Amino acid sequence: ARGRNLAAIPLAQRNERYAAWWQGVTNGQVAYQPVESSELVSAISTLAEVRPQIEKAKQDILQIKAEIERKRREDDEDEDTDRKKRKRNKRRNKRKQKEEEPDLLGKFLS
Repeated sequence: ARGRNLAAIPLAQRNERYAAWWQGVTNGQVAYQPVESSELVSAISTLAEVRPQIEKAKQDILQIKAEIERKRREDDEDEDTDRKKRKRNKRRNKRKQKEEEPDLLGKFLS
């Protein structure tokens, strides 16, 4: 069928040629079973019916993933701010201790 439109070759003749090619490819171990055009039509119509549902499911999955990612980022930001607050408080407490220590020592020494 090289160089020729497949639609130009009658379906029965196309199936025979494909069967011969398939026979050579598989060394005759697997029999070729031609697909009836009615089966193709029903499969295509089923796919056409199901495709919108598949697309909607994909969109839902993407939305859920985006929401999970957003929540995770918010949690990470909350952790970062908590960590920064703890560090800041730690530094403040150290400064306060350093300021208070000389007073305590002065009281004990005097």
